[in-house]
Amino acid sequence: MIQTVMRSLHARLLAAAALAIAIALFLAGWTLVKIFERHTDLRLESELDNHLRQIAASLELDPQGAIYVNGTLPDPRFELPFSGLYWQVEQQGKVIAASASLGDATLHARSPFPPSERPICVDVPGPRGRPVILVARDINMSIEGKDHSLRLAAAVDQAELNKAVSRFRNDLALSLGVLGLALTLAAWAQVRVGLAPLVTLRTRLGDVRRGFSQRVNGSFPHEVTPLVHDLNGLLESQEKSLTRARSRAGELAHGLKTPLTALNSIARDLANKGDKTLAVEVQALVQRMQGHVERELARARVAGRRLQRDAVPLCATVEGLQRTLMRMPRGNSVTWTVRIDPSVTIAMDRNDLDELLGNLLDNAQRWARSEIRITADGPVCSTLLIEDDGPGLTEEELATVRERGVSHAPERGHAGLGLAIVSDVADAYGYGLSLERSDLGGLLVRLTVPPASVTA
Repeated sequence: MIQTVMRSLHARLLAAAALAIAIALFLAGWTLVKIFERHTDLRLESELDNHLRQIAASLELDPQGAIYVNGTLPDPRFELPFSGLYWQVEQQGKVIAASASLGDATLHARSPFPPSERPICVDVPGPRGRPVILVARDINMSIEGKDHSLRLAAAVDQAELNKAVSRFRNDLALSLGVLGLALTLAAWAQVRVGLAPLVTLRTRLGDVRRGFSQRVNGSFPHEVTPLVHDLNGLLESQEKSLTRARSRAGELAHGLKTPLTALNSIARDLANKGDKTLAVEVQALVQRMQGHVERELARARVAGRRLQRDAVPLCATVEGLQRTLMRMPRGNSVTWTVRIDPSVTIAMDRNDLDELLGNLLDNAQRWARSEIRITADGPVCSTLLIEDDGPGLTEEELATVRERGVSHAPERGHAGLGLAIVSDVADAYGYGLSLERSDLGGLLVRLTVPPASVTA
């Protein structure tokens, strides 16, 4: 299945575009998350440092000379136990003041902070073992004329950062998913537009194959134009080769007609002289050879040329052939039932239609006991049925009757070329031809005209 899909240029381009979009969006999403984490860290560090500055501005000495923080900080979370936002003040390694949110816990770094005039940001275990982001600042300040070396620390629960990043990641994934879908649809439209000239080229080649046109016509992009020129050159070369081959086949067939006529005369002379067995053998061989010649002439006429697909009135053609066949032996002994509306047309060359219907109706009249039925739909024929009430054919005979020179009734003087010629004409036009059992008891010939062959 995957191998079949990847053989499609449309699928391959779309898959490549979708993969490129997915990789680009993944890298963009990962980069944006990292940038968001970085900026969130910086914002939290800045906020915690601002809290430290507020704490430093609020430090005072009580009557006993102990340092304390006068007043409360604006953020109410400092007053809620284990709220996730904490502060403390250390002097000589001892905590001398802390936020109510710390309870009886303290903030400890895994290793001592190096002396620094800038705030230090580290990840440390917090209250109840929950990791926190801690910002510490060492300050030297004079309070009521006394110098004090202090370490101020403020921390926020890392879960807040993780929660913000998770929400951002989810929102970003949804946004990038929608963007990816939009970009994939845009890539699909781009591929369709980009490959549209190839679809047009395929349609024009189909017109050439079905006989609607002799060359690939139309305006194509510069990248496709050389291919169109090469195709037209190949078609022209093929047409010349087929013309020469068809001419040689026709000349050969016509050249054989005179010797075959002479052989037929010799066979009659042999019969008149009493050598009837040899005469019958010669006549049978001549008849088969004449059948082959007739078929090759019919094939030479339709092979390699542009097939005209005019809207030929079907009912009028059938009735004309019917009148001709009724003048032949057994013509008046058969009932003809024609169920075709006079307005129904079929897309074929008139001469080829006469060749095809002539052989089919002649075959039906040869075998019919009393009735021949001809049916077609409309207004443009897509299915033509020709049935008779003759003996019909077995399954084995149905499988071989269309083969060249195979006759299932040589005693009736029939070389078995009619259905083979019909098959050649139908194949040249791309029409379907099937042989079945008829409800009348005999043979049913079904000619199927595909929609692509119908002309307006």
